[in-house]
Amino acid sequence: MRWRLDGDDWLLTPLVPMEFWWRQAWKRDWSPTGCPPWGQWIRACVPGDVISDSLEAGLIPHPYKDLNSLACEWLSERDWVYRKEFTLPEAWRGKHVRLRFEGVDDACEVYLNEHPLGEQEGMFVPFEFDVTERLHFDQPNLLTVLVKHMPPVDEVQGQIGLTRRARRWKARFTYDWDWCTRLVPLGIWQSVELLATDGAWIWDVWVRPRVEADTAEVEVQVQLQTAHQESREWSLQLCIVSPEGEFVAYQSGTVRLCAGILTTYRSTLSVPCPQRWYPHDLGEQPLYQLRVALSCEGNVSDEREVTFGIRTVRAVPNEGAPPDALPYTLEVNGKRLFVKGWN
Repeated sequence: MRWRLDGDDWLLTPLVPMEFWWRQAWKRDWSPTGCPPWGQWIRACVPGDVISDSLEAGLIPHPYKDLNSLACEWLSERDWVYRKEFTLPEAWRGKHVRLRFEGVDDACEVYLNEHPLGEQEGMFVPFEFDVTERLHFDQPNLLTVLVKHMPPVDEVQGQIGLTRRARRWKARFTYDWDWCTRLVPLGIWQSVELLATDGAWIWDVWVRPRVEADTAEVEVQVQLQTAHQESREWSLQLCIVSPEGEFVAYQSGTVRLCAGILTTYRSTLSVPCPQRWYPHDLGEQPLYQLRVALSCEGNVSDEREVTFGIRTVRAVPNEGAPPDALPYTLEVNGKRLFVKGWN
């Protein structure tokens, strides 16, 4: 079961760096009243960023007008406190529950019901916490996320810098690039969700189709985890659905899972007479769907769906090129394509 915490019902407020801890801002009864510059909560949208939320609240001038961006640069020098309350459905009682963040820009600390869950750094790295023992069913749950101020440019490296010196996985161009305003974003920029299972779950699914003659061999890797201490055998069902919604391939198997071990299940499914995916100016874009279900004794613990296209891509030499020429032309399903782009 999956429950997204996305929406525009989050609360947000800025604090001076280090102020969060001595004010104990993770406490349920804490309020930003009296904290400069605003001393109040504003509404925040997740996914989103603090600049957009501040603009929506009417607390900063529009950064793309005149020289207003200079009056907004202080936003990235502050820490930001996100807060959200939520109530769990009774059906989740007894389930194993994880709290997952798809991306926070850039460094953060996460608290649930006044308890620290952990820290994370890097805007492109999803992360999650086991919150099974921290959840309330008899009262609202309080989720607090401290998004820390921007890292120094030396750790990220702006336009005038050396990539090999970059030590933080954060977008670089907003620091000092020649084609955009200098506004360094911060915030919960990807989805947040709660995931409830019966103790085992699908961590990731990887799909790679390869076309051979009139058949597509779809290679699948499924990464699985469990919270059960004892080793258990689980059932895994794989199903591929055509663009028209018809089942074109099915396979089932078993896998033994142990706590603390990331287990990978590998398999290959055959799709006869596949519909090829093309770039928009060469043909249609039919998409298949892989459905994965993990179960034990007939009870489904977790499910995942992955959408993919079937195509063959090659780099080939230009027409009329000498025999030793490098492959600079892109070919999709046997059709040459002129690649368009910039930078």
